[in-house]
Amino acid sequence: PGPFIRAKVGDVVELSLTNKDPAGNPHNIECHAFTGPGGGAAVTTAEENETKTARFKLLYPGLYLYHCAAAPVPVHIANGMYGVMYVQPEGEDLPP
Repeated sequence: PGPFIRAKVGDVVELSLTNKDPAGNPHNIECHAFTGPGGGAAVTTAEENETKTARFKLLYPGLYLYHCAAAPVPVHIANGMYGVMYVQPEGEDLPP
């Protein structure tokens, strides 16, 4: 899986995705913490050897899944193309 990401409500997260799939399949990042088209998938879809970067403001606290949302999604998740993001509530300070 991808890294555990931790941020706070109001933070702006910048994601960069470089698609190095030799089979030529498109890939993207969809995060259930992001608002907007497809939770970010629409603006991060990268073709082979392409890099896409997008910024998202975190609006709601919670524990969210992020994953590749390009078909076939179950195969991508089974191969580790997913991770977890924890968005802390405003004003909440937890140990690192």
